[in-house]
Amino acid sequence: MGYVLWIYPSLPDIIPVHFGFDWKPNRWGHKSELFILAGIAAFFPILNTVLALKFGRYGKELTLFLGIIFILVIALFFGIVYFTQSVI
Repeated sequence: MGYVLWIYPSLPDIIPVHFGFDWKPNRWGHKSELFILAGIAAFFPILNTVLALKFGRYGKELTLFLGIIFILVIALFFGIVYFTQSVI
């Protein structure tokens, strides 16, 4: 979230927010939509922590699954931010 706040003022008002299989933007939106993705990315470690504390050692599969999902969401977020920066 800190990175989004750091780059937010330098972004244009309209940015690409969805990309096709050819990595070309096919939907554009306001730069504030980055906060939605950052919020989703922040949700997974919180959910992971709560479920790990609740299920403890018996929920290792669930903890591993949520950890992988968290890493993928973070990678997607930074990929979008990086691509958006390089297009501008």
